[in-house]
Amino acid sequence: MSSHDQLRTELTPLCEKRRATAPGDWSTTDEGKVCDANAQANFFGKNAVKSDGKAF
Repeated sequence: MSSHDQLRTELTPLCEKRRATAPGDWSTTDEGKVCDANAQANFFGKNAVKSDGKAF
């Protein structure tokens, strides 16, 4: 998941919306597992920090 930035950005709002109304055992379903993997990839994914090119 971490190497598929476009897929992560598309899945994130869908998973957040579904997670809000999901039943307790939702995380054991295929959909829940994909959303959990997406959440982990978002947490440990690439940083959006850009360098200014100046050294210390």
